[in-house]
Amino acid sequence: MIYALLRTGDCHGELMLYPCMLPLCTASMRLNRHGTQLHAQLIHLVDVDDPSTRGLPPHSRLQPAHQHDTTITVDGEVVTDPDMTLGDGSKLVYHRFPWQEPFAPYLLEVLYEDDDMVALNKPSGLQVLPKGLFQQRTVLAQLQLKDWKMASSCRFKRKDVQSHPVPVHRLGRGTSGLLLCAKTKVAKVRLASYFAEGAINAAKKRDKSEFSEERKISKFYRALVTGILDDDEVVVTQPIGLVHYPGVAEGLYAACSSGKPAMSKVCVLERLAHQNHTLVQVEIHSGRPHQIRIHLAYIGHPLVGKSLAHST
Repeated sequence: MIYALLRTGDCHGELMLYPCMLPLCTASMRLNRHGTQLHAQLIHLVDVDDPSTRGLPPHSRLQPAHQHDTTITVDGEVVTDPDMTLGDGSKLVYHRFPWQEPFAPYLLEVLYEDDDMVALNKPSGLQVLPKGLFQQRTVLAQLQLKDWKMASSCRFKRKDVQSHPVPVHRLGRGTSGLLLCAKTKVAKVRLASYFAEGAINAAKKRDKSEFSEERKISKFYRALVTGILDDDEVVVTQPIGLVHYPGVAEGLYAACSSGKPAMSKVCVLERLAHQNHTLVQVEIHSGRPHQIRIHLAYIGHPLVGKSLAHST
């Protein structure tokens, strides 16, 4: 949906948002306020359907009406003056270009498959679920399009068989690795419960000895961090939660005392003194958003190339 942000009268006039209809990516609007003459200046166009603006504050969605922008016309004439005044009955048209998602890798290697689940090798750069800039170029979209060999109804109740596999956990868009997807509702619930075991353990604030206990599913990651870790092994139990951050409406996940329990075990694999980097293996019990990035930054060794990880 497109809205035109208008200011009536002079520079001290009232600010208004006028909705514009959008047939085939074209927004049109006729100005008429209770049958009286209305003079207004076009300040900005607000596109609330643009996936790139979801989750952003309203002012981040404003698109300036730039001079010589041929996508905006008034009464059939291209707008060349961003300060022009619109009269009663004027027709403003905004031709919005089709949304194009950024490039993302699309190859999904199947490492294992049976009647219950699929194990995929997710490449770095491919998002698991639709969000923000990526609505179609996701793992879920590919799972929906591929012709999978689903479980037969003779073994499972028909209501338990899904039309396509669904991810039971997430990996960050920049993270590559093993992604488990369930073919049936029973498998989805069972696998999700295995992943939840780690979060339960983290909530109990167990010490490093608990990492040696056998779990049905364990998650290991490799990461390159800034600086040289002194200890060969570090267990981080810092809670993680949402905190306010300027310019981000939904806030950011960060290390905070009011957050949810989280537990990570960091083991040194190689110290690269000449680069001032350390290659580590991180085992996580819980699966909080951005947990590895946040916990590594919390102990003073942020991921190489990832500087945004605040503590409160």
